[in-house]
Amino acid sequence: MLAMERKGDEASYEGPPPLIAELSYTPRAGIVGSYGGGDAMQMARQLWLQQRSADLIPAALKQTIQACIVEALHKHAQIPKSKRIAHLPEIAPDLKNLKWTFHVQMSSHVYGESSFNMMYQGLLYADICKDPERKGERS
Repeated sequence: MLAMERKGDEASYEGPPPLIAELSYTPRAGIVGSYGGGDAMQMARQLWLQQRSADLIPAALKQTIQACIVEALHKHAQIPKSKRIAHLPEIAPDLKNLKWTFHVQMSSHVYGESSFNMMYQGLLYADICKDPERKGERS
């Protein structure tokens, strides 16, 4: 059973992650999976999700994450533009005003795999599906 509690303009979830119909029923959660290209996609089942207060994230962890963002963007900028796969900003955005969220998630595992990917489409794109200005072709 999914329990939802409204706090300001954020919803707090506890239970199986809700599914997003507009994203082919992708769970609104991080996805643990393995992708080898083409049809070689395997996903773990997302069993439980709880959104907690971002105040529980230690300041030292936030600083570490911010430093990693700056470092990753710096390394990305060293790759010639013609060889880049990802399209990231050249300079880190203002990291002082990040909106932090904290989710605890439990999932099954991907059978037969020893390494996994964390994919966040369900968390990153759920709100885009609701915004008619950000959808692609409209009917």
